[in-house]
Amino acid sequence: MLRTEEEWRKYGEVDPYFGVLAHEKFRKERLSPELKKEFFESGKRDVAQFVETVSRRFHKEFPVERVLEFGCGVGRLLIPFAKMAKEVVGLDVSEAMLKEAAANCREAGVSNAILMPSKDLEAIQGSFDLVYSYIVFQHIPPSVGLPIFARLVDLLREGGIGIFHFTYREKEAGMLRRVVSWLRHYVPIVKGVANVVRGRPYGYPLMRMFSYEMEEVFFVMQRRFEVEECYLEFTSHEGYLGCIIFFQKGGKAVTA
Repeated sequence: MLRTEEEWRKYGEVDPYFGVLAHEKFRKERLSPELKKEFFESGKRDVAQFVETVSRRFHKEFPVERVLEFGCGVGRLLIPFAKMAKEVVGLDVSEAMLKEAAANCREAGVSNAILMPSKDLEAIQGSFDLVYSYIVFQHIPPSVGLPIFARLVDLLREGGIGIFHFTYREKEAGMLRRVVSWLRHYVPIVKGVANVVRGRPYGYPLMRMFSYEMEEVFFVMQRRFEVEECYLEFTSHEGYLGCIIFFQKGGKAVTA
């Protein structure tokens, strides 16, 4: 098991909502019904913005009958998309996250969502009108994430829309920051002490962040799947710069 997968399984068990949106108010011990409602309202706003961007840049009335989300967490984005599509498939590495997402779907009256572990990605059949992943790949090493990205784009139908978020560098990549980050990532006692200093349990999971070489992402899109154009929106959070890529898949996939 990858260390990052182990950490996210822990997040699903001990702090699922904070694992999705890293804001102190969404920690498990603080999550009141009002804050949980705020959490899901943020998902509605994000989905509305995604749909508006797709409508403005690609389709005025884009049909989203079948949707796939990679890294669905507790259903923050999956539930709003399920209410506008015939079927939504949500994948996540954490069984606890999937269990929480199922409960949230039931609470929201959503019955057209299929929830699956991420390891089942290769077994998914058929194609999708929309495939997306938001604030997820930043927690996956590029050596693992790029093949996943290629598989997700492969599942898009011709003319389908992809929406993917990647981080590409730290805002402040000074030597001291890099050393401290490395120690927290690879020296367990340093991570444990840092947790205690922050008032968290010694074994609390670490939210790892990874930067992607964007030319590798674009190579998958352009060379393998003949994507002719895309639209970018830049992001900045958790000390990392990134972008959301919107694109329409054209042509047939070709071998690399």
